[in-house]
Formats: sequence, structure tokens, C-alpha cells
Amino acid sequence: MNMDYRFEVYTEYSGYGDKVFVVKYFDLENVIGVGDTIDEAIEEAKENLEVYLDYCKENNIAIPDASVHEDLDYSGKITVRMSKNLHKLVDERAKKEGVSINLLLNEAISQYVSNKNMCDTIAEVTANKIASNMQEKFDELYNYSNLREQLQTENKVIRCIINMDQAC
Repeated sequence: MNMDYRFEVYTEYSGYGDKVFVVKYFDLENVIGVGDTIDEAIEEAKENLEVYLDYCKENNIAIPDASVHEDLDYSGKITVRMSKNLHKLVDERAKKEGVSINLLLNEAISQYVSNKNMCDTIAEVTANKIASNMQEKFDELYNYSNLREQLQTENKVIRCIINMDQAC
């Protein structure tokens, strides 16, 4: 069974301010994992993936192929230059949170990218809702004018019936 699906890891915060790590597969949007640590989230995601693939197999549901990715050339290492002041602020923040600078920057970048993708999605959904609402309002106006014409015709018929002595 192919389990080579790409995923992303990002952090989310509950309404109570608790931080959790979330793993989401690119090719299987409904299969996720959540945990208090990155390892827990990845482990849960792998277990959920296995259950999902077994379910699909048992119910003859087509299983999406893992997308081909060309990230074999990425080492996972980058060099970042920053001002001494920013470096100091990052170091202080990492110490305050009890994590390494590397983990702090990984989380910050991951959250930024996830939020950016979420903002793009929200913008697209909002635009679609606005377009849909505009279409509904247009349809209402169109139907209103047809209804008005129909009522005017019916009013003429009623007036003719009431005033039988006048030719209609």
C-alpha cells in the first residue's frame, strides 16, 4: 500500500490558547493528524492515512495517487541573514517559549505560509459568495419584474370582471 503522500505540518491555537500541531496531506484533504508535538501529529496522521486507505480498499473507492513532487533537491537547510536586533528578539522569544531558534523560525514560517494559504482561500470563497449573492439578487429583480407584469395583467382582468359594462 503506497503511503508516500506529501504533507505539511503547521500549528493552530484553540479558543483557549492551547497550541497543537496539525498534519494535513496535500492529496487527501480529509485525512489529518493532530498532536501536542510534531511527532505525535505525524504519527496520528499516518495511522489515519492507513485507516482511510483500508476503508477505500474495502469499499472499492478509488484511492488518489500520491502527487509527484520534485523536492528531492531540497536539503531542508537554508541560511537566513537578519539584523542583530532581530536576531536578539528571535533569541529572546525562543528562550521565553523554551524552544530553539530553529524550531521557533520553523513554526513562524509554517504558520505564515498556512495563514497566507488560508487568506487566499478565504478571499476566493468570499468572492464566490459575493458573486452568488449578486446572481441571486439579479434573479430576484428579474423575477420581480415578471411578477409585476403578471400582476398588472391580472389586475386588468379583475377590473374587466368588476366593470362588466366597460369593454376590455
